[in-house]
Amino acid sequence: PYSMIDASFAATLTELQDKKRLTRLVDPSPLVVCTCGGGAMNVAGMLPPSKSIDIIMAPDSEKPNSKRVEITLKHVLVVNNLPVPIHLGIRKSPDFVDAWKNLTFIMSSASISPAKNIFPVRFHNHKYWS
Repeated sequence: PYSMIDASFAATLTELQDKKRLTRLVDPSPLVVCTCGGGAMNVAGMLPPSKSIDIIMAPDSEKPNSKRVEITLKHVLVVNNLPVPIHLGIRKSPDFVDAWKNLTFIMSSASISPAKNIFPVRFHNHKYWS
């Protein structure tokens, strides 16, 4: 039910830093086990409520009345060695409940499962992409 961010990527974002280091993480509640390709991932913790992430979802270019939607992610797990910089829990995260009312794009398997080449090279060698 959570969105996830790679720990090494999160550490590069000044918004998530305290004294040039990744902010202190909190334990997720409830505790969770995340899997990727059948194997368990190492969850370092969760961003504290004071360190939310704002994202903007672009409108559907084929729908003239669609608008950009800004979403504040408050439920973000920090995961070591995530195969992507950030994974949005669009379908189940409580952060997206209200956003669904304003989103006008259609989710397809192609739009939620992008190819590895759109991510920085350091993510390409993850076993998920093999």
